Amino acid sequence: MKNNKKSGFTIVEAVIIVVVIGLLGLLGYVYYNKFIAKDNQAKTNSTAQTSSQATPSSVISAVQSKLAETYTVLPSPNTGSKVPSNDGTVYVDTSVNNAPAWQTKGYNFFASFRDGGAKTLSIVTHADSSGSADQAGVFAAVVAVYGSNNLTKYTDSYSGYDYYTNSQLVCSVSQVATMTGQTYASCATPDEYKQASEMLQPFYAALVKGDSTVDSTGPIRLTFGEEKDSSVSGYKNAWVSYGNVTKNTNYVGGAAALFYKVGNNDWQYFRSSQSVLACSDYNTQDLRNAYKGETCIDTSAGNVDSAVN
Repeated sequence: MKNNKKSGFTIVEAVIIVVVIGLLGLLGYVYYNKFIAKDNQAKTNSTAQTSSQATPSSVISAVQSKLAETYTVLPSPNTGSKVPSNDGTVYVDTSVNNAPAWQTKGYNFFASFRDGGAKTLSIVTHADSSGSADQAGVFAAVVAVYGSNNLTKYTDSYSGYDYYTNSQLVCSVSQVATMTGQTYASCATPDEYKQASEMLQPFYAALVKGDSTVDSTGPIRLTFGEEKDSSVSGYKNAWVSYGNVTKNTNYVGGAAALFYKVGNNDWQYFRSSQSVLACSDYNTQDLRNAYKGETCIDTSAGNVDSAVN
């Protein structure tokens, strides 16, 4: 017997199915744009905003704003006492920008530097017997700002500082245990630390070559001081401050390492000092040429100021 039942869909049924599928697709598109895409865009904008705002300046400014939520924040006075006379008031100073010691991968020393793009906030609290509460509160405020900027606490602390880092920033805060009413919050970029390390590398190489014991107890911190031409053509002299880097404690010791350079040769380590040298210490012609005219102490004439000649 012939089966007269038709297979498939009628034209009307097919049209209805197409319309339904189209409506479902439209609803899905609307939902995606209203919720999912909007959420993804918000996340993207948030990430972009964090990247654009995550600078040393913006983080240190955020610290000041955070402090103002709890304390009366005043500029550090130019005259008179530099310590607030009462609890709940803090003095802040942004005039000196120091980047605390940080070790860049590939270098055997810690570098620190002044100015550049580094930003530092000095915060002074009332340092009487009840001042510790303010000090702890300031520390907590700094750490809170670092956290809100996606900075993660580094495993180790060095020379009295805790460090908070991400791919864009290296920030630090002086530990509560090391405070005497004063807190330092600083931020710089990894690129700036790398540039400082590159500049200091020749001096580090000369220092360890001239004094093999200088980092025998652990890594050292170097901070560039000054480089200048001598009055004798072809000679230069420079100094770099250095000191031990100690894990979870304060800095130990420090001195100025003195260097000189002849022509295009490598820097040579002269010696370390914490005071003006005797004129007799410049005991080679290269040293006298490199430091000609610099102040020295003439011990043969009763310890009077003189000049290297």
